[in-house]
Amino acid sequence: MREIIELAHKDELRKLKRKKTSGGITPGVVVIISAIGHTTRRLRSIAEDAEAGKSLFAGNTLERVLERHTQLAESLDLSEKVFERTINKFHAIAKEVASLVEGVTITRELSPRTLDQFLAKGEQFATVLIGAALAESGLRVEVCDARKMVITSANFNGAIPDSHAIAEKVPEKILPILLEGKVILTQGFIGGTLEGETTTMGAESSDLSATLIGKALRAKEVVIWKSVPGIFTADPELIPKAKPIRHLSFEEADEMGRRGVRALFQNVARPLLEQRALDHTTLRVTAPAAKPLRGTTISRTTGNPVRSPKPIALALEQNIATIYVRKSQNGRSKRKGTRINSRLSSADSQLLSSDDRRTTIDYGRSPDIPSFALNRAFYYWASDTEITICFRRDERRAIFRALKDAGFEIQEERPLAALSLLIRTRDAAQDLSAIRERLLRSLRRFPLRALLPVESSLVVLIDEVTSVEALKQLHKEFFE
Repeated sequence: MREIIELAHKDELRKLKRKKTSGGITPGVVVIISAIGHTTRRLRSIAEDAEAGKSLFAGNTLERVLERHTQLAESLDLSEKVFERTINKFHAIAKEVASLVEGVTITRELSPRTLDQFLAKGEQFATVLIGAALAESGLRVEVCDARKMVITSANFNGAIPDSHAIAEKVPEKILPILLEGKVILTQGFIGGTLEGETTTMGAESSDLSATLIGKALRAKEVVIWKSVPGIFTADPELIPKAKPIRHLSFEEADEMGRRGVRALFQNVARPLLEQRALDHTTLRVTAPAAKPLRGTTISRTTGNPVRSPKPIALALEQNIATIYVRKSQNGRSKRKGTRINSRLSSADSQLLSSDDRRTTIDYGRSPDIPSFALNRAFYYWASDTEITICFRRDERRAIFRALKDAGFEIQEERPLAALSLLIRTRDAAQDLSAIRERLLRSLRRFPLRALLPVESSLVVLIDEVTSVEALKQLHKEFFE
């Protein structure tokens, strides 16, 4: 990281000295960091143990988090003064976590607002550690608190960024420091409301923080460093024969993030896609060890246009829970079976199939499902008496609470996976039936829950236990 940032900073300093600010772009380097290792998961565990009254377990986990960051600091060969200052900051953050634990243990209530306060500590630990590493190398570093720049809604645990407020706050906080030739260090994943409340934007949303800040600064390039050198036709950890994708459009990357491609957070490209004036801004996904200019470049164009639909990648999202939701009747709930039609769509254009009748859902007459639950759904559909909702399992606790508070009864199905084939088309009207038939023929020996045409993808809902085998079969069919 130090080498990457040092090289980039030297290049930007030369531009600053020459006052090369073509197109109104201010030279400089902004580094967005996320929590290290499994810190966020452990902080969530600490919070949940506190709510359950298990303060001893919470304290032990906090000690492991503190010990892990101390070991990392020791590995950096910091000077005695910098090391001591770093450890003191670690202990101060840990003390804040302990205070949160004490409060939650007493009340036995973990609100979404309080959970965000726990989770944000991971980025604070990382800021201290990375800041020390960069300062030790001689870089002039200044930390800018993301909570004062990345302004969001008060939807705790899944806050929605306010692009207008961010466009105002980010240049105000960052540009004067860039003009001093300093490196900006700030956090991903976390934000803040205008009232100063800490929020988080969802797991792995540091990528989104980068594009939000890049858009606000009119950045020339946003680089996202991953453990793999770019985006592949499938997850290379699952499919060793997966092939690298050299170029994607913002629209394709935006959809791939929503379909569950691990190298892209959902909606990561949306800020750059919305900023129509920034035709020069590119997004690159690569790995620190990759050769210069390698990886996947994401911009406004897809390169060569296609005459016929072309499969470009597979995505697998295994972390899906499926529930049936209905209002109880006289204290009892009887679930009426709903047969899923293979042409069910996503939440963007809701359709239902009940007793072989397919009808557009009118949610004005449907059960009053809390918008909180539907907004977090992967997919959902309805019958006359119930709604089926698919969502990420890490959202389970919050969604169950919201539904139960609204008076709904919940029945959970066995775990499913969403296996998506993303397709590049010339226009939305192109016929995908040939690709659809190839997909179904390839998966004929797998029991499928549903096949959903969603945006530019074909999405198969399948039992989780067979999903990786099905992924391998589809990759062999379309890409090998």
